[in-house]
Amino acid sequence: MELLNISLSLLCIILLVRTINLKKQNIKVLKTNETLLKVASELENFESLDSIYPKLLKYTIDLIENAETGSILIYSKEKDALEYKAAEGFDIEILKK
Repeated sequence: MELLNISLSLLCIILLVRTINLKKQNIKVLKTNETLLKVASELENFESLDSIYPKLLKYTIDLIENAETGSILIYSKEKDALEYKAAEGFDIEILKK
């Protein structure tokens, strides 16, 4: 009987941990979906690619756990080099040099 109680208790703990993990995953999915809806809304009204890069970067940083900084670089065929288009947490003018 004692073994049965221990087994049931262990099963309950395992189910509780899985439920907590699923809830965390659901919260991440909801946050991602909300962010994607915001991005889609912003893309409908954007005037130029250069104006949308900082917003996309901000949303991306918000989605990545523990992220605080980032940058977007785009390849330029004309210059045959990567160019900074957006930066968060860095001085973009210094990075462009």
